[in-house]
Amino acid sequence: MLHQLSKNLIMSSLIPMTGLGLRKSFLSELSGNHHNISCFELAPENWINVNDNYKQKLEQLANNTSILAHGLSLDLGGTQPLNKQWLHEVRNFLDQYNISHFSEHLSFCRDNHGYLFELMPVPFCEEVVTHVANRISDVQNILQRQISIENITYYTQSKCPLTEVEFIKAVCREANCSLLLDVNNVYVNSYNHKYNAKEFIKSLIDCPINYIHIAGHEINSDKLIIDTHGSNIKQNVWDLLDWTYQSHGALPTILERDNNIPPLQDLLIELQYIQKIQEKYITPNTIPNILANQVENLSCAIRHQNYDKLAHSDRYYTAVFNSFNEIISNTFNITKSKVNNYYWHKAINDFIRLSQIDSPFHGDIAKHFINNCKVLKNHKELMTYELLKRDVFNSNLNNQQYLSYLTTDDLLNNPIKNYWLINPTLKLLTTNNILNISDINNLDINIDYATKYHYALYIDKQYNFHCLLISKWSY
Repeated sequence: MLHQLSKNLIMSSLIPMTGLGLRKSFLSELSGNHHNISCFELAPENWINVNDNYKQKLEQLANNTSILAHGLSLDLGGTQPLNKQWLHEVRNFLDQYNISHFSEHLSFCRDNHGYLFELMPVPFCEEVVTHVANRISDVQNILQRQISIENITYYTQSKCPLTEVEFIKAVCREANCSLLLDVNNVYVNSYNHKYNAKEFIKSLIDCPINYIHIAGHEINSDKLIIDTHGSNIKQNVWDLLDWTYQSHGALPTILERDNNIPPLQDLLIELQYIQKIQEKYITPNTIPNILANQVENLSCAIRHQNYDKLAHSDRYYTAVFNSFNEIISNTFNITKSKVNNYYWHKAINDFIRLSQIDSPFHGDIAKHFINNCKVLKNHKELMTYELLKRDVFNSNLNNQQYLSYLTTDDLLNNPIKNYWLINPTLKLLTTNNILNISDINNLDINIDYATKYHYALYIDKQYNFHCLLISKWSY
């Protein structure tokens, strides 16, 4: 069953800000160079049955950029039963190329004789709202995706009790779907049917708009213009796009061009102009002063033990200290046992005060601790050993895999003599009863101090010590 999404959820945050309708003629030029186009939109009808060459190129594109799917033939507003065989083919296609976003036109395209390959309007009334919403729900359940519906251009229409914008909003609300707002279509309809395009756009304020289409049209006569997707975008449509961003924010926008397709470089100019308009309405993420002050006060309490600015902030210092202490102690338990509590706590406090950790993983804290712990600098070799031992034991590689890297002959080359002078770490290990001297004398390790990674393997049932990894140590 479809996971129901909130009606207020707008998925547009997941879509790159600008994109282009994908044509097969673009594929060769896009191979290895996407020209900073971050998103492409395609019609499944044009790609499901392509040959293996096109499938391979589409797969390469899908692996490197975002792909949106825009249907042409679901017949959401039609009177014929939904073509469920086709819907399952579409779902398989979407899954194959990892396409999350699917849209379709708010129209019908079939009669009782079959497909008409044209998008035709439905009446704007409550009964049709319910009919279309039920079909959209069925589509969403089969596709396992919330879809978007697109407002179409229409040149004839029955007398209807609802306005077009009321109808669109009602369908989105009842079907729990979002809107793909075609700005060019709004302009074309407003011109042909004599309504105010800006008022239409503004009245969609409570409608979840997923993203935007923009395209060119042709002037047929003084009374009629036709949506063709076959020419450059007219200035009136650019102005309406600007108004749309002003009213709803800089939403993701796809440039459509289906006829009279120019060189890709010409379309890139229009994409750049879309981005230029968007930049006017992308507002910086301003941080409220009250939030900034509280972050600063708690940070001061935690890092510098200054509790004057915020009551009870010492509790947060204690919590942070305990977290760091537990994580670091778990890795460096041998080192901790050799240091008195005063110096250990000082080392943790200094680390909290000075460290700048940019990783959320607990395992990375130990690495930062070694590099930033001046109080325990004389124990750096022992901590390095403990960290490497942890990495070995936490590795996905098992002991047998380590054994495959080294043979007895490997370990017999260049045995270490006077190890307590050459290798302070091995001296520490013997001092702390990790290994004894007789063990070390029998353990021959080949070490190139300058450049190589090296592994030393030691098996001792008495200590249950399986793997010791020595990597890039220099003395």
